[in-house]
Amino acid sequence: MAAASAPSSMPEVESVDDALAMHEAGSEGPDEQGTPALADHPEVRERIREITKAHYEGWVSEPIRALGGLTPLEAVEELA
Repeated sequence: MAAASAPSSMPEVESVDDALAMHEAGSEGPDEQGTPALADHPEVRERIREITKAHYEGWVSEPIRALGGLTPLEAVEELA
């Protein structure tokens, strides 16, 4: 009998915009006193969006020690 594959605990994200939309959907809302969460302020949300986008677009160009100091892109090129 073949074993059933376990469902993934990580959602599949197809683009940076999808990841940002998923992140933004997780707003905490007001606290017990009715004070809005910091991430509910438009200027804070925009800055979080900028930082998150820069991270997702740039991580493949950062050297990784476990890859011998290569970036993920360089490591893939070496395998090709």
